[in-house]
Amino acid sequence: MVPRKALATQLPDWVGTDKLTLVDPGRGWPAYFDCKASSGTVRLVAYMGQIGLSHRGRDEIERRFQNPGKDHPILEPKRHEIPLMLGMFEIKKRRVLVGMDAYKRIGKLTRQSLFIPLKLMESAVKKGWDEHMSAADERLVAFVPQLLPLFVEAYPSARPVTDKEIQAALS
Repeated sequence: MVPRKALATQLPDWVGTDKLTLVDPGRGWPAYFDCKASSGTVRLVAYMGQIGLSHRGRDEIERRFQNPGKDHPILEPKRHEIPLMLGMFEIKKRRVLVGMDAYKRIGKLTRQSLFIPLKLMESAVKKGWDEHMSAADERLVAFVPQLLPLFVEAYPSARPVTDKEIQAALS
C-alpha cells in the first residue's frame, strides 16, 4: 500500500495541476488542497487512502477503503473547507477516484471500512462517472480523476450529476 502522504502528492497529477493544488500533504489523513471549481476555488480537506483488496473472500467483486485505524477521526471542517473521503484506485492502468461521505464520520474514533463494488469502479473508468448506494444506504461516487471539481460541486448537496456535465468536463 502506498503511504497516504504519497497519495496526497500524487493526486494533483491524477486530477490535473490546473484544477488541483496541494496546499499541505499532512499525513494524507487529512491533506489540504485548493480545487478550481466552476464556482471558484474551494479548500478541500481530503481524508485519503488507497483502495485495496477487501480481505473477506469477495475480492473478485469488491474492494475496501479504510481509515488509518482507531483514533483517526474526521475533524469538523472550518467554515470555508469541504471535507472529502477519497479513495484512489488503478484498474488496468486506468485511474479512478471514489468519493464517500465524510460528514457522517466526523468525530468517529473507530476503525471503519467501506466496501466498494469492483463493477462500480470499472463502470466509472468506461463512462467517466458512476454511483452506487451501499447496503448501509451510503452514496459512493466513482469517477475519473479529472472530474474531481465536478464531484466537489455536487458532493455537499448530493445533487445528481448529468451526462451533459460529465461530457463537458471531460472535453
